[in-house]
Amino acid sequence: MKLVRVRGASKRRREPVVLSVAQFPLLLKELDDPFRTMVIVDLARGLRCSELFALQWRDVLWGERMLLVRRASDRRRERCENQILQCRDAA
Repeated sequence: MKLVRVRGASKRRREPVVLSVAQFPLLLKELDDPFRTMVIVDLARGLRCSELFALQWRDVLWGERMLLVRRASDRRRERCENQILQCRDAA
């Protein structure tokens, strides 16, 4: 995967590290809960780190199989972003 540069966008201080498919199970072996669960949720849903860190148990609707992304963690302030992610059955 190659990153695209967008003119006028904020500048990254460094290039992100992108894991390969083969590296992902190796990472999971090294992690204990709750960090292991956080990485799995992030991979499955594609959340930003700030959205992942801001999740609360009330954001998980077990009966509807939904994850509500309502806020993002920010050191300066809490930002709201209402987003509903529908969970599908794993095939």
